[in-house]
Amino acid sequence: MTSIQFHLKPRPVSLIHGHSNYLPFKWPFDFNYGPFFPDYGPIPSDATEVYTAQSSALAAMLSMLYDDLIPTLDVEVPCPNKLPRSAWCGLLRLSMNTVDASFRFRMECENHIVQLIKGDHAPTPPPPGKRTQSFSPEWYDVVYPTLFRGDVELRDESESRDAESLELYIWTYMYHLADEHTCISVEVFPPRDVSTDKTIFRCLFTLRSHRNSRSVQPCQ
Repeated sequence: MTSIQFHLKPRPVSLIHGHSNYLPFKWPFDFNYGPFFPDYGPIPSDATEVYTAQSSALAAMLSMLYDDLIPTLDVEVPCPNKLPRSAWCGLLRLSMNTVDASFRFRMECENHIVQLIKGDHAPTPPPPGKRTQSFSPEWYDVVYPTLFRGDVELRDESESRDAESLELYIWTYMYHLADEHTCISVEVFPPRDVSTDKTIFRCLFTLRSHRNSRSVQPCQ
């Protein structure tokens, strides 16, 4: 079992619990309060609350997130109008492979969330093509209420209930961070000049982060 230490900034007083000793499971996820990990970047001076989660799988996925996935998502997608048309298929493949990496990472987060909540009674993970509420309602009746469960009170970190909440919070954070970093839209437009048969291709690849924001805008 691996220990993962993380820091949080103080949260506002919860309207539900009447104090600030809670974990905010919300949509959209509020990255301002953390979590911040000593192994993966600087700790803000006001992130004074220190917690520990125990999970080897969690440690492995954190490493994958910061060492592999985020660098993959940060790959610049070139402007298609600056490339020959023969390169467009490769550009589209690059974009879709990037999105697929994020999707599969979030699937793994879902798998661990459901396993933590349901234990031995966890349903079989649905295949990639059925990862929607309509195809797999039993699965997402566990996933979505966990991701959006609101303010979860912390009482004693040593208690099993709090230990599970701390681990779930990190899985939820990783799910949202991967989603937040990835937004891609590939569009094919009709010809601007109807006298030609040329098709205007536009690829918009937007990367968002709670620390900074940038986007590769469509070429005109």
